[in-house]
Amino acid sequence: MATSTLTIKRSDRYPVGTVVSAYPKSSRVYSGKPAGTALATATVAADGSLTFTGLNEREPLVLWAEVAGESRYLGSEAPAPVTPPETLKQRIQKRRVSVGA
Repeated sequence: MATSTLTIKRSDRYPVGTVVSAYPKSSRVYSGKPAGTALATATVAADGSLTFTGLNEREPLVLWAEVAGESRYLGSEAPAPVTPPETLKQRIQKRRVSVGA
């Protein structure tokens, strides 16, 4: 299991000083706190950033905190590929070059 660091900057969702917990996405309960135990917790820093370390990089997560009596969630999916996929036009051009057409 590879571990990773997740950093977000959403002080609009979680004010500075808020303790936010990371749960597996399947633990989400729409009416309140997620079921089970948190995988990790972190506190929103003064610059509005929130950093979790040691999380499974392939597991979809949900972040949860209670703010002013309200349950606030934020989903975290697997990161997008670093390079965008090739377009059909790019693949055709690459193929033409490889066969000498």
